[in-house]
Amino acid sequence: MISQGALRMGLSEKELPDIVNHWRTANPHIVQFWSTVDAAAREAVNMGRRIDLWDGRLVFARECDSFNDFLTIQLPSGRKLYYAKPHMRTDRWGRPSLGYQGLGKNNRWESIETYGGKLAENITQAVARDCLAFAIENLESAGFPIVFHIHDEIVAEIPNATEKNLERMVLAMSMVPTWAPDLPLNADGWVNAFFKKD
Repeated sequence: MISQGALRMGLSEKELPDIVNHWRTANPHIVQFWSTVDAAAREAVNMGRRIDLWDGRLVFARECDSFNDFLTIQLPSGRKLYYAKPHMRTDRWGRPSLGYQGLGKNNRWESIETYGGKLAENITQAVARDCLAFAIENLESAGFPIVFHIHDEIVAEIPNATEKNLERMVLAMSMVPTWAPDLPLNADGWVNAFFKKD
């Protein structure tokens, strides 16, 4: 919480552990997701075997040959996240933790620590990106020319745009990909002559 600005917001360092514990108690499924992801990633790295979670919706593997060595996480869409040269290391508390090679401080190639919560965040953001890409394809197919997108917002430039156009766009954006049949998706939007941040 400190790295997220908790102290600048007026919280004291003494208050933080209690806030964290309350949040974790209120969100046990998220905490379990972190732990499951962490265990799968460690097993893939340490044992070099494929780990399928949730009927193969997430697949962890160590993919290596004479030139490459990656921890990969295959997402429900089939796309993979890659972590170069995965290895075990020691965290700042002296416990074993997962690491990989990447750009660290000062843009130097170095060992970067990761853990279940961070990997879960990467997975969540990547799945959100895949949903956005699917929505963009649906919109383009429906005749809505996309001019740009910002995070989870899509901007289409339509001459004489109407609320009816918006309804059609929301429908196209709410379509569920075949790779996530039970994912609850919805969308919202607005019509304006000029772009503005919603």
